[in-house]
Amino acid sequence: MPTLTASTLTCTLCHNDFNFLELRVAPEYNVMLCPSCWEQRCFFCTECEEVAYTRNRNATRDNRVICDSCYNRNIWKVIPSNVSIASYTNIGSKRKYGIELETASCPDYQELKGKTIFGAKTDCSVSGMEFISPILYGDEGLQEVFNFLEFTNGFTVDNTCGYHLHIDVRDENPVQLRHIVYAYAKTYETWKRLVASHRPFNSYCARTQYSAEEIRAYNHNIVNYFRGCSRYAWFNVNAYEKYKTFEIRLHEGTMHYKTIIYWAMAHTRFVDAVKDMRYEEIDRLLDGAAIQQFDVLKAIWNQSGQRISEFYQRRFNYHV
Repeated sequence: MPTLTASTLTCTLCHNDFNFLELRVAPEYNVMLCPSCWEQRCFFCTECEEVAYTRNRNATRDNRVICDSCYNRNIWKVIPSNVSIASYTNIGSKRKYGIELETASCPDYQELKGKTIFGAKTDCSVSGMEFISPILYGDEGLQEVFNFLEFTNGFTVDNTCGYHLHIDVRDENPVQLRHIVYAYAKTYETWKRLVASHRPFNSYCARTQYSAEEIRAYNHNIVNYFRGCSRYAWFNVNAYEKYKTFEIRLHEGTMHYKTIIYWAMAHTRFVDAVKDMRYEEIDRLLDGAAIQQFDVLKAIWNQSGQRISEFYQRRFNYHV
């Protein structure tokens, strides 16, 4: 019987001949690649099982490789809030804010895309996705948090997850910025008692390296000082340069509506209160122990909007 022989083809890239049985398909039409060139240039997406170029290769947390199309289906940007006239009855502050919620697991999260104004992105510090809000404001912003959580049944958090709150300070002058940071530096021990006991030991929300006295004594533009601070601090001033916010990273991960919105209320009201105080007034109010500072916080919180003191009283007592 005659011997069967395979036809010979020429690789489009290296121009070497190869057996047609070794032909590899490339994304473009009419491109023929030998096995070696294909391995260098292409891969199979493990999600859609289509061929894509290596330059469009993305890694997932479970060490799969997926193409740009699949990756972009799995992450998406926020949708800006379109509130024209906001109300402030509950939140008690006109200050804008933003919310980032990390998850340990988030099954079928792709179904959220387009259903809420929250975006989704990967984060190497957690095993799930991180969901981020656009700039929020007023009670309507609180409602957007509720709308998002309506779609998160089955989402979980663990001790690696955090809830990061951005507080807008773009309209504050350098003196006001300094007073805000000064007040937060004085009250760390009190805020620490309002979150889960494990959270302050997380390296992504470490205690700030500066003291209140260092902030007060710094004789140059305070914004320059912020640039040299680590972003992985419980009170992240480094965020100011990029976002014109201070980021509070201290809170543990949560999918609980009241826990999320009360934290936003607590900090927007606190910033409103301390930004125009003189150092002497801040010292008079906040130089005491955590229990005395907490009484001051409760008085500030209860001046406007929905009362949140009872909620935090239970949390504070839990850590006593």
